[in-house]
Amino acid sequence: MDHQAMSCDAPSAFLAVGQGIPAAAGLSLHEPASLLHAKDQLAQDASRKQPQQRPAAAGEDNRSARFYKERRYLLLEFPELCQQHPPQVIAEIGCGCGSSILPVLKANPTCRAVVTDVSPSAVEMVTAAAARAGIQQDRIQASVLDASVPPAEDSHLAPSGPYADCLMIVFTLAALPPSSMSAMLSHAFQALKPGGKLLIRDHGLFDLTHLRLTAESRRGRRLYSRQDGTLCYVFSCEDLAMKATAAGFEVIESSYVRTKLLNRKTGQAMKRVFVHGVFRRRMG
Repeated sequence: MDHQAMSCDAPSAFLAVGQGIPAAAGLSLHEPASLLHAKDQLAQDASRKQPQQRPAAAGEDNRSARFYKERRYLLLEFPELCQQHPPQVIAEIGCGCGSSILPVLKANPTCRAVVTDVSPSAVEMVTAAAARAGIQQDRIQASVLDASVPPAEDSHLAPSGPYADCLMIVFTLAALPPSSMSAMLSHAFQALKPGGKLLIRDHGLFDLTHLRLTAESRRGRRLYSRQDGTLCYVFSCEDLAMKATAAGFEVIESSYVRTKLLNRKTGQAMKRVFVHGVFRRRMG
């Protein structure tokens, strides 16, 4: 697997070199019209090559444990999660079936977790998965919370004031319309102790997910709808940093990570671009 950090201007270079557009095309992150035109052409080409996904049936829950493997790579990407002394409280918004928090609980035996999800079935699944993994019940607290609305005084994430040392938002922020992202970041800010860190991983510009979305699915600038009706927003690292700063965070890292995964069954190379963010709640 090819894995490397990228500078903030890397997605345009990645598109030009990795997707067959000459670098001399003159595309820029600051030229949205021409950028969108090129992206839409690529998306249409990519969509013709990809099998169509089956839309979710009515009432079907996409957060099924069989769809997601444990994201153990987060322990390498965010070494803060592995700190054992002093013991940490690690929170997560949008826990799903537990693919992010479970490897943390397994690798860091002294930490405790407070996780939330808008889906009651997801909360049930992460609780059951933790029990099956032998994780003590008092090490994980899972609650239903719609973090797309501004936090209330009785928020499950901050029941008695800031308490979390780290808080993860992994492939969750992009599922919201931009108008609701500030609410989720406010939940994170309230939950973190002064000096606590917000850890974000999400879809970046020209990620494979971005290229597979068609022009017809566009709902706004960098905002698309999937076939199952959910939303998908794609971030630039500047955009992510700006949103975190507006929520009161200090930027430690905001960069692109590029990976190339090989589908061993089909032999197809999948080029992925993610945004990687580490932000800190200011002291005092």
